[in-house]
Amino acid sequence: MATEPNDERLLTVNDVAERLQVHPITIRRHIKAGKLRSVRVGRSVRIREADLEEYLGADDERSEYPTPTPEAIAEVRRILDSVPRQKLHYRWPPTEEEMERRKKLTAETFRRRDQRGPIGISTTELVRQARRDLEEKYDRTSGASSRRFRRRKMASDGREPHRQSERP
Repeated sequence: MATEPNDERLLTVNDVAERLQVHPITIRRHIKAGKLRSVRVGRSVRIREADLEEYLGADDERSEYPTPTPEAIAEVRRILDSVPRQKLHYRWPPTEEEMERRKKLTAETFRRRDQRGPIGISTTELVRQARRDLEEKYDRTSGASSRRFRRRKMASDGREPHRQSERP
């Protein structure tokens, strides 16, 4: 097939996805939603380069949060630097003192965990105990909720809840 100089270059969905660093399914969704125009070539879908450029330009115009200018970034930094560190509840990157404090807390947490040892109950039993607690809580507040929890509990224990026979 001979191409003329004014023919547009057609891209595959995979080409566009690779260029935009997204999954091809994302591109197909945008095509289906009408956000990105495409053309059919036989049974396959292609995107004109001009349509892709238009899509990318429209995305910038629709952006709720435009890219900040270097002046705006400098202004934010100036404002943040003017606030005393003690007034901020966090600082990024953390200071040396903060990193040291975090390391000590982590070491203390691991030390306490190692001292405690196993708690003597399996995860399965913990879940069952939590379900029983929930069931008791909802038994006191409303009957409908407790029936639902009983059915779920019976199903989780491998028992079938009693069901009324179906009417003919």
